[in-house]
Amino acid sequence: MIKGIYFGLGFFWHSKERTILEISERMICLFQDLASMDVRFSAPHYSSRKGQNIKIDIASSDGVRALAESLKISLESDILEHDGTTKPNLSFKREFGFSASFEFKDQDISLSGRLGSSKAEGLSFSFSGNFEESSDWYLQLLKTCIVNTSSFFGSMQLKIAKVTKQINDIKYPIGIITYYADNLSLNIGGCLEGLEVIQEDAGFYVVLSHESITDSKEFFDGFKRDLILVNQKLRQCDAMILRELPPG
Repeated sequence: MIKGIYFGLGFFWHSKERTILEISERMICLFQDLASMDVRFSAPHYSSRKGQNIKIDIASSDGVRALAESLKISLESDILEHDGTTKPNLSFKREFGFSASFEFKDQDISLSGRLGSSKAEGLSFSFSGNFEESSDWYLQLLKTCIVNTSSFFGSMQLKIAKVTKQINDIKYPIGIITYYADNLSLNIGGCLEGLEVIQEDAGFYVVLSHESITDSKEFFDGFKRDLILVNQKLRQCDAMILRELPPG
């Protein structure tokens, strides 16, 4: 097995300004669903801006408020700098939201992103080079996150600069596993011929491989080539669709 390969899994939902308390409610709900999927997600920690690693008790009846208080205290200096507010309360919110990071104890998994923003709201997992699960496990993880947050897009990606540089000019690049909500109306169905597509109630998943792509260097290199080719096809198809659309 090839070591040192990094994966990322991100999901993005329709953005909305949310208070610190609303953000905390959303995160506790997500953590509970993740823990139901896999016990390794049952011990999240909030990485505060003050360098603290604060354990989040997702089973406590006071867990939402406790996380909200930790978020508020950590964000105070940032809020003072950007908003001039010296004593924010749990109802504080702002247009560009807040960045936040979380870790899962001893699991080589981190979760970070922007919350409570009316511009761009979403989260991404990073997995260390020592962490690898089956493709079906990552698919289950992505499904859990998509359902919990009603996300419109999500993708498990190879975090390799040489690969992502070749596909990052596509609006929604296809990764190892990718989710598109039906309401995106991207009209890319015809571009996905030959790929595995799993239809769900509100969208569909495109799965490029159910195999462990790091089992051998030969298989991994072949997968990278296939990934780039699929995205080139999507780019060409997307351009063709745009040409065929009526003006306006």
